[in-house]
Amino acid sequence: MTNSPTPVSLRSKPTPPRLAVTGIGNALLDIVTQDRSDAHASLGLVKASMTLIEEHQLDPFYAAMGPTIEMSGGSVANSIAGVAALGGTCGRQGGE
Repeated sequence: MTNSPTPVSLRSKPTPPRLAVTGIGNALLDIVTQDRSDAHASLGLVKASMTLIEEHQLDPFYAAMGPTIEMSGGSVANSIAGVAALGGTCGRQGGE
């Protein structure tokens, strides 16, 4: 079986199971909150920056923060969301 290259044009959607864009990377979770009580300082964070943490570290963060907004993040997820918003057919490979 011979596969032709995946189309890169967003003007026409490829027929399934072909995708115009496939993302390969790790899924990240963005957690956004308003820092009303200087929670960043108590957690050892730099304000207005990104810090990667592991799942087992979440409890102290949630305890120190007020209400949060959670959304998928990371460059791959953001790129795929952008392509989908423009009407492209996209998906992801790998990760859990």
